[in-house]
Amino acid sequence: MMLNTDICLYYDIPDGDDQTCCTDTTGNCRNIDEQCPLADTTRPESFEAFDRFLGDNANDNEPFYEAYSAAWELATENGHSELFDIDYLDDTCVPRTSDGPNIIVMQADDLPHYVDWNPPPGGVTEAGLSFPTEDGTMPNFDILRMQGLEMKQAYTASAKCGTSRYSTITGRYPSRSANSRVFNTNAGNLVSEVTIPTTKLNDVGTEKDCSEDNLARIFQRNSYRTGFFGKWHLHRTEDPSPDNYANSKSEIEECGFDYADGIYVENLMTFVEETNHNLEWMTGLAVDFINDDVTYGDKPFFMYFNPTVPHSSGDVEDAIRNGSCRDTPNGDQEEPFIKGMVDADDENCSNYRQSVMDRATLRSSGSLLSKDLGLIWIDDAIGALLTALEDKGELSNTLFLFQLDHGVGGKGSLYEGGNRIAQFIHYPDAFGQSGMTFDGLVSTIDIGPTLLDYAGIDSSSPGYYEMDGISWKSAIFDSEEEETWRTERCLLFEFDNERAVRCGCEKYAEIGFSPFYFDLCDSANEYINYPGDDPEDENLEDSFPDRVIVMEDVLYCFEGKTMPHLDRDFTVNECKDLYSARPTSPPSPPTPSPVCEDTHGAFEIDNGTMKDCVWVGNRPVRRCGNYADFCPQTCGEC
Repeated sequence: MMLNTDICLYYDIPDGDDQTCCTDTTGNCRNIDEQCPLADTTRPESFEAFDRFLGDNANDNEPFYEAYSAAWELATENGHSELFDIDYLDDTCVPRTSDGPNIIVMQADDLPHYVDWNPPPGGVTEAGLSFPTEDGTMPNFDILRMQGLEMKQAYTASAKCGTSRYSTITGRYPSRSANSRVFNTNAGNLVSEVTIPTTKLNDVGTEKDCSEDNLARIFQRNSYRTGFFGKWHLHRTEDPSPDNYANSKSEIEECGFDYADGIYVENLMTFVEETNHNLEWMTGLAVDFINDDVTYGDKPFFMYFNPTVPHSSGDVEDAIRNGSCRDTPNGDQEEPFIKGMVDADDENCSNYRQSVMDRATLRSSGSLLSKDLGLIWIDDAIGALLTALEDKGELSNTLFLFQLDHGVGGKGSLYEGGNRIAQFIHYPDAFGQSGMTFDGLVSTIDIGPTLLDYAGIDSSSPGYYEMDGISWKSAIFDSEEEETWRTERCLLFEFDNERAVRCGCEKYAEIGFSPFYFDLCDSANEYINYPGDDPEDENLEDSFPDRVIVMEDVLYCFEGKTMPHLDRDFTVNECKDLYSARPTSPPSPPTPSPVCEDTHGAFEIDNGTMKDCVWVGNRPVRRCGNYADFCPQTCGEC
C-alpha cells in the first residue's frame, strides 16, 4: 500500500477536509492501489508515518511533516526510501485519471503558407503558390483542414523555429523563458532580446520550464502518456555527434516526456556528422508510440510531432533521391514499414521515396516540382498517423492540431508574413467532420490552455501553472464571443528586442526604434488576405496620432508585464482593457496654459487618457508636435 499522505505533501493538499480526505485509507476519496500500481508493497514505515499523522491534528501540516520526516529516515535505513522520493512519486503515482482525448500537436518546419490557407499578402513567397486540393496527391492535409476547424487568423508569438516552439509547448511568450530572463537581466535589458539561443526549455533557479511548466509535464501528471518526435530546438544551439544521441533523448524526457525518439535536437546543419531529413524514421516511431498499449495501458496520449521537413538546413530533394531511410542521428536503423506511408506494396523505403518524386512530377505534367516534395512527404506522415488512429479506433477521440511554426515570407520579423500561420484542428468528437472556421485572433500561446481545457485539466489539477494564453474552446461555437475575439483581442509579437501588438484590425510595432502603425482591414472591417494589397506597405503613424497613442499604451502594458528582471506577471490579457476603453469619438481639445511654462499635473490627451509633461518628454520628437502647447518648457519653446 502506498503512503497516502506523501501524495498530500507532493501535491500540496491544503489544510482542511481535502487533506483529511487524502489520508483516507478506506478508498472513498482516492483509490491509491489503482493510482499507484507499482507501489503495492506494504512498508512498515508508511504505516508508522500515517499513524503518527492521525494521532495529531489531521488538519495541521506541522505534525504531518514531522511524521513524514521520521518515516523517511526509517525508510532510508530499511532501503525503502524510493517510496518517499519525489521522482518516484512523479513517475508512478497519478492523483487523478483522465477521460480526455488523445492529442497530437504537429509543427512543420518552414513550410510555406499556401494561398488556399488564407495567408496575409506578405506571407506568400511565390505568386500563386496554391495547395493542391483536387488532384488527390495530398489528401491528408485536406482531412485536417476541411473536415476539422480552420483558424482564419492564427499567429505565432514569435516568428522563428525555436521561439515559436517554446510558446507552443508552454503557452507562454518566449520572453518568459527562464534562460532568456537570466540572460537579459544580466545584460541589463528592460525589454528581453528574444532569440533562438536564449529561448530554451531549461530550469534556471526557481523557474522550472523543463521539470514543471510545460504541456508535456502537466499532461504526464494527469494520467496522460507523453511522447516527442522530430525537431526539438529547445536545449542546445549545436548538436554533438550521434554518440550523444542518448543524452539528447534523456534531456527531452526529463522535460515531461515518457518517451522521446526520432530526435533532431537542432537544425540539420549543426550536426557533427552528415545527416539529412528522414521523415519515415520519426513517423514510424510515432506510430509505434500510438500503438504501445503494453507499456502504457489505455492511457490517453499527448504527442508533440515536429517534422524537420522542409527546412533548408537539409536538402529535401537530395534526401528523397539519394538518402537512405536507415541513416538517422541515432546511427544506422532498420528499414521502416509504416502502414499508410511505407506500405507493403512499396517493398522498401527507396521505392516509397520514388513514389514521392513520381507524385511531385505528376502534378507538374512531367517535370519534377521540388517544392512539392516536402509537402507530399509531410502529407504522407499525417496519413500514417491518421491510419494508426483509425485502426486503433481512436481517430474520433483524437484532437490533431497542425500548424506552421511561422510564416516564411517574413520569418524573423514582426510583419504579418512572419507571424501569421496556418492552423487546423481535427477532432471529430468535438467538431464533427463537415468543416468549420473561426475568425478570432488566436496564438500559439493559446494552444496550452485550450488543450488542457479539452482534457478537463484545470487550475485545481496537479501541476497546473500560469500561462499567457487563453482557451478558445467556448468561443468557437459562440458567434458573439467569436466577434469579440476578432475585434477586441490583443496579441503580442516578439523577436529580438523588437515588439508589435495587434488589437482587432489595428497593429502597432516598434522596429529598429521606429514606430509603425497599420490598419490590417478593409473598409468592411475584414482582414486583408492575399492577394489583396499589403497594408503593411504603408506606415500610417503620422496620419492617426490618436490611434498610435492607444496602441502604444497597449504595447507598453505588455512590455511592462514581461520585463526580465521582474517577477513574471501573467495578467497580460488585461492589456486589452486599454484598447477596449478607447474613445469612440475625439474629446474636446484641452485648454492650453496661458504662460510659457509646463502644465502642472496631468492633462487630457486626444484619446481621453491623462498624461503629463514627463510623458511628453520621454519622446519629445514624436509628442511635442501635438502637445507643445501644454509642455512648452519640455519642448523647448519658451
